[in-house]
Amino acid sequence: MMLQAREAVFRLDRAAFEQAGQLLRRAIGLDPGFAPTHAALADWHSIRIGQGWSSDPAADARALEAMARAAIALDGGSGRAIAILAHNRTILGRAYDEALDLFGRALGATPNDAETLMWSSPTFAYIGETREAVQRAQRAIALSPQDPFLFRYEHFLCISHYAAGDYEAAAHWGRRSLGGNPHYTSSLRMTAAALAGLGRAQEARPLAATVMRLQPGFRVAPLIAQQAFRDEGQRQRYGQHLAAAGLPP
Repeated sequence: MMLQAREAVFRLDRAAFEQAGQLLRRAIGLDPGFAPTHAALADWHSIRIGQGWSSDPAADARALEAMARAAIALDGGSGRAIAILAHNRTILGRAYDEALDLFGRALGATPNDAETLMWSSPTFAYIGETREAVQRAQRAIALSPQDPFLFRYEHFLCISHYAAGDYEAAAHWGRRSLGGNPHYTSSLRMTAAALAGLGRAQEARPLAATVMRLQPGFRVAPLIAQQAFRDEGQRQRYGQHLAAAGLPP
């Protein structure tokens, strides 16, 4: 069931995605002592929030926390579960110091796990340590070049380059990510912003249109109010690029 759910999540089709959540919950009911399923459901809640598909983001955030902590309680060496928790400390609360401490713990447990390393890259991008962010994303890709979720690794590399102001590299990796999965709303937004930053807003318009098809209620202002860049100027610049790409304020 966990493997079936992972395949459904990979497609990022909304109906299949919701079915994946049901599969993961059933799998936990059958074997509540298997830590990877709890970690997978934590990831599912994380994606649900990020895709803009949650009707109650606060409830999904609480469920994410509960599932990640359950995985850690069952397997204290689960670097992936710790890293998912750390990533969402940054994404949902800008709790950077706590996230960095958790990433240190996660990578201490599984230093050569590509997914654990991947999760750490955006936090470094969001706090302005962009060289470290790029290196971590590149290393994660090198460790798992055929990963079925490679589009997420490439998206995180896009974030790292965007944060560094290298919009050309960000657009390149964003397009690579979308080639792997054209339904990843976070990648659609960041790639559109990078193109707008390059003065190529017309190229960004189809990406913005896809965001609105996948997430009809999307608006720039609420996203920017919660966005994870530590620097306020960087957050505002990201919002300006999204608006220039054609996303509604």
